[in-house]
Amino acid sequence: PPSLVRMIVNVIEPDHGTVLDPACGSAGMFVQTGHFIEEVRHKHTVDTDITFYGQEKADLNSKLARMNLAVHGLEGQIRIGNTFYDDHHQLLGQCDFVMANPPFNIKDWARSEEDPRWVYGVPPARNANYAWMQHIISKLKPQGMAGVVMANGSMSSTSNGEGDIRANLVEAKRGPRGGYSLARAANAISLGDVLRAVEGSTAPVACLDLQEGMAC
Repeated sequence: PPSLVRMIVNVIEPDHGTVLDPACGSAGMFVQTGHFIEEVRHKHTVDTDITFYGQEKADLNSKLARMNLAVHGLEGQIRIGNTFYDDHHQLLGQCDFVMANPPFNIKDWARSEEDPRWVYGVPPARNANYAWMQHIISKLKPQGMAGVVMANGSMSSTSNGEGDIRANLVEAKRGPRGGYSLARAANAISLGDVLRAVEGSTAPVACLDLQEGMAC
C-alpha cells in the first residue's frame, strides 16, 4: 500500500544519487521518492541529481513501471529479468539508496553456495528472504542506506542458518567483513510485519536496526 512505501521513503530519505529497487513492481518506491523530494526537500526532481534503476521479473509490471514514471514526470532505467541471476544494472557497491518490497519466502530461486554476495552466510535453499537482504546490501555504497520490507517472522527465524546470518549482520557493526564495509550492513533497515501496522491496527512493527545493533 502507498502508506508502506511512504514510510520506507520517509525513513531513509532518498533525495540524491543512485536509487535502486531490485523488485520494483510498478515503480511505487520511485514515485514516492519524487513526492518526498518535492514536498519535503522542496525541489523539483528534474533539478535533483538522482537516478532511478529498477528491475522487475514480470513484463507487464515493467511496462507499468515505465508508464508510472512517465506519468509522474520521472526518468529511470527499468529492466526485465530475475535480479538474482540476471542482474541488468550491475551496481555492486554503487547505490546511495536501495528500497524494495520483494516477494516473501521464495522457495524456488537460483541459489549458489559460492555466490560472492553471501558475505554473512549462505541463505537456505528453500527461502530467499536473506538472499534478498544480502543482495541489497551488496549494492550499497559505504555510506548507503536501504529500506526493505520482509516477511513476518524473518527477524526472529533461526531455521536453516537464518539466525546465524542475522547475527553476522549485527556483528558487522563491529568491523568490516569479507571486504564489505561496516556501513553497508549497519545502514540496512529491514521492516517486517508492517503491512498491518501501517494500516492502523495494533500489530507491532518488527525491525532490525543494524545501526544500533538491536531489534525493536
